[in-house]
Amino acid sequence: MTHQLVRNVIVNTFDDILRQKGTGRPRIFSSTELLDMFILMCRTCQPWHLLPVPRGTASTLHRNFMQLTRQGAFGLIHDRLVRLYSHHRKSKHHITDTSYIKNVLGHDVIGRNHTDRGRFATKLSTVTDDIGVTLMFQLFPGNKSDQKVLPETLNGRRPPRGLEFFADKGYDSRANRAFIRSLGYNERISKRGQRRGHNANRKRIRIEHSYARLKQFRHLRQRYDRLAIAYASFVVIANAVVISQVITKMGI
Repeated sequence: MTHQLVRNVIVNTFDDILRQKGTGRPRIFSSTELLDMFILMCRTCQPWHLLPVPRGTASTLHRNFMQLTRQGAFGLIHDRLVRLYSHHRKSKHHITDTSYIKNVLGHDVIGRNHTDRGRFATKLSTVTDDIGVTLMFQLFPGNKSDQKVLPETLNGRRPPRGLEFFADKGYDSRANRAFIRSLGYNERISKRGQRRGHNANRKRIRIEHSYARLKQFRHLRQRYDRLAIAYASFVVIANAVVISQVITKMGI
């Protein structure tokens, strides 16, 4: 189950995108049914043809998913949900880190993972708030350095001025520090060769919790999607469920 506010955002976005088609055969699945099937797929990682579709065929369900993905529906959903969440809760600080996603069937955005005997992987770079809710994310090849992924992950978005920004030593560079300051952050990037205090580690651990929360969704543990944009859509779906759970706990 998802919070009604979150469900309304997603369903309305699906309706707006699918309504643009205008002509042709009538839709088989409603937007609510599509959402429920996508969440089930994200949680269980079943092959599409094994999903218990209420009517129609699994190929039609997959076609609807790819249509929504290619037309940018999930990017819109992510932006709208982050705005909804930020309206109800202000972040105390932001944190960034990356996680490797083992590649199985992906054909793009892959690279050698030096921590896994050179096997192909995709790198998931995220920015979270102080309780581990993902606010921004981006996919990169597994062999891309953490120092180079930060500008694309933040994508020029400006936070409230004076917000602290935590990152580990993998992001330590003059360019990254200058970039973080130019956005209005107070940078707290750990320096190489220096030991950061327990307070910073206690704050940065939240992003590890966020990865653990996302990877409770079995579809995100390994990449079975041929296209990176399809995997990114499932990241949005999983994050929508997480935001729904947080909003519910806030009593909204």
